Amino acid sequence: YRRRVHGGVFIPHPGAINSIPESVEMTLDLRDIRVDTRQKALDEIYGAAREISARRGVTFEMTVINQDPPATSSEGVLRCIETTCNSLGFSHRRMPSRAYHDSLFIARMAPFAMIFCVCQNGYSHRPDEFSTKEEVGRGVEVLTHTLARLSMELPSKL
Repeated sequence: YRRRVHGGVFIPHPGAINSIPESVEMTLDLRDIRVDTRQKALDEIYGAAREISARRGVTFEMTVINQDPPATSSEGVLRCIETTCNSLGFSHRRMPSRAYHDSLFIARMAPFAMIFCVCQNGYSHRPDEFSTKEEVGRGVEVLTHTLARLSMELPSKL
C-alpha cells in the first residue's frame, strides 16, 4: 500500500441536473512513498486520459499543481516509538502514511514519525472513521512516553 489516489473534486459545467456537461473540472491527489513510482503512475494516468479523450473526440488538459517529494520517517524516532510500545505491552507495526500536511514540512526541520491509533474497520479520513476512547488513550500514552524518551536522546541518535 505505498500508493494512493484520491478523487478530490469533480465539478461539471454547467452543473444542471438535466443537462450533459460541456466541461468537467476534476482533481486527483496522487501519493506514493517513492518519487519514481509516483511519476510512473502519473504518466500512466496521463496516457490513459489522452487515449480516452482521443477515442471519444474530446479534449482534456492536465495541470500538476504540486509535486513535493515524499518525506521519510526517522529511523531513530520509529525505533523509539517501537521501544515505547514494547515497554507498554502494545502491539505495533510500521506503516507508510503518505501523509502530506502531517509530516512533509516538519521533515524539513526535524526528524519525525507518526503514531496511528487503531480505527474501527481500518477506516481513516472517512465520515465513519471511529476509534474507541481506549485506543485514543493508548495513542496518547505512546506519544507521551515517546516524547519523554526522545527528550533524553541526543539528536545525533535520531
